[in-house]
Amino acid sequence: MTASTWSGCGNEDLDRRIRTAILEAVPIGVIAVDAEGRIRFANRELETLLGYTCAELLGHPVEILVPESVRHRHGEYRSAPMSTGDVRLMGRGRDLCARHRDGREIAVEVALKPLLIESETMTIASIVDVSERKRLHEEMFQASAELERRVRERTQALESALISNQELLRDIEAQRAAFERLSREDPLTGLYNRRELEGRLRDEVLRADKLGTPLSLAVMDIDHFKNINDRHGHSVGDIALQRASTLIRQCARQVDFIARHGGEEFALIMPGAGIAEAREICQRICNAFRDEDWQSVLPEIPSVTISIGVSEWSTGLDSHAFLDRVDALMYAAKRAGRDRIAVAEAGGFDIQSGRLALDSRMLQSHVE
Repeated sequence: MTASTWSGCGNEDLDRRIRTAILEAVPIGVIAVDAEGRIRFANRELETLLGYTCAELLGHPVEILVPESVRHRHGEYRSAPMSTGDVRLMGRGRDLCARHRDGREIAVEVALKPLLIESETMTIASIVDVSERKRLHEEMFQASAELERRVRERTQALESALISNQELLRDIEAQRAAFERLSREDPLTGLYNRRELEGRLRDEVLRADKLGTPLSLAVMDIDHFKNINDRHGHSVGDIALQRASTLIRQCARQVDFIARHGGEEFALIMPGAGIAEAREICQRICNAFRDEDWQSVLPEIPSVTISIGVSEWSTGLDSHAFLDRVDALMYAAKRAGRDRIAVAEAGGFDIQSGRLALDSRMLQSHVE
C-alpha cells in the first residue's frame, strides 16, 4: 500500500498547526478516519454541512454519517481505498447521501485518500454537498420529460385533428430552444454556465494561438457573499447575484463572454484584449460595484464590493491552466484585502508540481 505523507518543515508543533489551519480553511467537508473506522478529525465545514460538532464526531464510527439503509455495506467500501493507496471517488455511477444530525439525507460526492500521519495510516475523506447540482439536473430532466410529453401530445393531436405541420414544428422548435437554453445558461442570472465557459475558453485559446491575437481572462468573486446569505437569507443573496451580473454586463464589451463560474464567482473572457485593456474593463467593474446604490435594490445591504484576478493568455498555456491561473489571482486579490484587482502580465506564472509559483514582480494587487 502506498500512502501520501506530510514531510513538514522540521518543527512538529508548527507542522501540526499548519495542517490543521489548511484543513479548517478548505471550503469542503473533511474527515480523517483510522483503520478501525473511527473518526479522528472533522473540520468546521463538515460541522456546517452535517450539523454535528467536532466533539460529537471524534471517536465515533464513521458509519454515523452514513444513511441507515447502506450502513451494513459501508465497511467494505471504506476498506477499498486502503488497499490501493489511490484517490477514489465513492459511489461512481450512483447517488451518494450523507446523514445529517437531524436525520436528513444530503446528496454528496466523497473522495477517499489514505494518508500516513506519524506512522499511522488514516483515510482522508473530502465531502462535497451536491444538492444544488442534483436539483438542477432534475430540472433539466423534468424539462426534457415535459418536452417529450408535449411532442407526444402534439403528434396525437395531429393524427386525430389534422393540425397543421407548421404549427406543430413551431411549438417543437420553441421547446427545443428552451431546453437548449436551459442546458447552457445559469437560470438565476441568465449568464452562461460553467460548462459553456469551459468550452468557449478552450475555443478562444485555440483561436488566439492560431491567429496570434491577444486574449485576456478575468475571474471575479463577490466579497463577503457568505455573510449576505447567512445574515439576510438566500433570497437576498439571489438578488445580489442578479444585480452583480447586470453590472458586469454593463461594463463589459459586446464581444466579451460572461459566465457564472459557480456560487458568487463570475468569469469574463475578453477576446482581442491585451492586459492593459482587460485591466481597464476590470477597473470599470470594480468602480461600478463601489458606485452602485445597493440599498435601492437591497435595503438590508449598504454596499457590495468585488475582487478580481485578471491575466493575459501566454503561448503554451491550455485553457484549464489559464483558468486556474486567473482563479489563483482572484484569491490573491482576496488575500490582499478584497475590493481590488490582482493583475499578472503574460508569462508571469510558472506551473510546477501542480502548484502556481508566482513571480512577485509580475503581480500587482491594488485599488485604483
